[in-house]
Amino acid sequence: MKTLQDYQKALGYLLSWSCEKTEFQSEIPFEDILRQPRLVLALNHATALSWIPAMCLLTQKACEAGGGDRIPRGIVDRWFYTNPVFKWIAEQVTQSAEPQNFQDVIESFQNSTRTDLVLFPEGAQTFFGKATEIQ
Repeated sequence: MKTLQDYQKALGYLLSWSCEKTEFQSEIPFEDILRQPRLVLALNHATALSWIPAMCLLTQKACEAGGGDRIPRGIVDRWFYTNPVFKWIAEQVTQSAEPQNFQDVIESFQNSTRTDLVLFPEGAQTFFGKATEIQ
């Protein structure tokens, strides 16, 4: 499995390409959060690609806070595995060569340590709620 440190350089380039300015805030010291054996992170986003800077910045800040050895796992729609280009992206995000079902995700997450499950729900794409809330 790849760690955050393995992704950091490429995501750093992507962050500098996608944003002029970033800001990171945490009410709890980020080092304290990263002491947990497993984390589930859910970050709302506003457009189809706006999760990219958030993922890049989160990786950078986690590595700076001593969490470079953590293993990030994501969940993507099975559709991403149907096209060779998107399949490569899906494999990088999920760290799985095949689409996973719910049980696969739960089992691999429960049986690991220093692993983070990162979710970017598209709640901000709804017409019925606030963009600052997960819908």
